[in-house]
Amino acid sequence: MDTTIPPPKRKLTVKILVCALVGALVLSLLAFPAMASPAANRTFEVHFVVDGYITTVETSLGFSLLDALDEAGLVLGEQYRQGDMVRRPVSPNDVYRVEFRGGESAPVQRELPYEIVLVPTSLFPEGTNMRVNYGRPGVREVRYGTLVINGTTVGRVLRSETVIEAPVNSRLLVGTPGARISPFNFEWERGEDGNPVGYHARLTNQRATAYSDRVGTITSTGQRAAVGLVAVNPRNIPYGTLLYIASDCRTFVYGYAIAADTGGDLMRGRIDIDLFYDSHLETIHHGNRRVNVFILQLPQ
Repeated sequence: MDTTIPPPKRKLTVKILVCALVGALVLSLLAFPAMASPAANRTFEVHFVVDGYITTVETSLGFSLLDALDEAGLVLGEQYRQGDMVRRPVSPNDVYRVEFRGGESAPVQRELPYEIVLVPTSLFPEGTNMRVNYGRPGVREVRYGTLVINGTTVGRVLRSETVIEAPVNSRLLVGTPGARISPFNFEWERGEDGNPVGYHARLTNQRATAYSDRVGTITSTGQRAAVGLVAVNPRNIPYGTLLYIASDCRTFVYGYAIAADTGGDLMRGRIDIDLFYDSHLETIHHGNRRVNVFILQLPQ
C-alpha cells in the first residue's frame, strides 16, 4: 500500500517564526523601555562634583558641556566659551570633577543694564506713549576664578557677584483705553460692562483730581503713599473702605483702591476723591476727571 507523505507545513512554520520574532521584540521593549519611545531619550542627567557636592543637571541630546555648565550656574567668561572641550556634546550620566584654582580674582566692577518697562495706562488715548523717567544703569562687583574640569583648565568662571547699586528702570506709559492703573486686585465679581456687582453703594459723577509725592511719604492712616491708596473725605467714605473707580464710559479705569488719605480740598468739599500716582507727570495728565466711585466694602 502506497503511503502519501504530506508536503512540509511551511506556512505554519513561517507563522510560528513570525510570532516568535514579535514575542522577542515585545520582550525587548519591556526589558528596555527607553527603546519604545524616542521621547524617553530626549532628556538625561549629567553630574558635576564641586567641592565634594554633586550638582545634577538635566540636559538633552545636542547639549554641549558649555550648556550644562550654564545650567549648573558655572558661567564661563565670553573669551573662554569657544574652546573645543566645552563645545563637546555631553552624554547620559557624564560625571565632571570641578575644581577652582588660584582663589578668587580681585573684584571688578561691571555695569548692570536697566530695562524699559512698558506700563499700560488708561490716562492716554490709544497710540499715545509717554516716558515717565529715563533709566540709569546700576553697578555690580564680580569676582572670577580659574575653572578646572577633570584636570583640564577651561578658563575663568564667575564665582561671586554683589550688586553695589541697583539699576533704575525706565517707565514708558502706553495709552490703553480701559487699562487698570491701580495694582490692587480684590477679585470682586464684575458684570458684563466691567463694573462691579454686589457693591455697597455707587457715587456717580464724582470730581476726581490726582496727586503724587516723594517716596516714603506717609498718608493720614500711617501707610506709605502708593498707587491704589486714594484720598477721601473720611466723613463720607471711611478710611479702609474698598473702592473701585472708573469713568462712566470706562475709557479711564483707576481700578481697585483703598481709602487711606485725605486733604484740605476734600474736607472743604471742593473735590470728591484724590487719586495717587507715581509721578507728577501722570497727575498733570489726569487733571480733573469725572468718575464713578463704587463702594465695595466698608471697614469692619
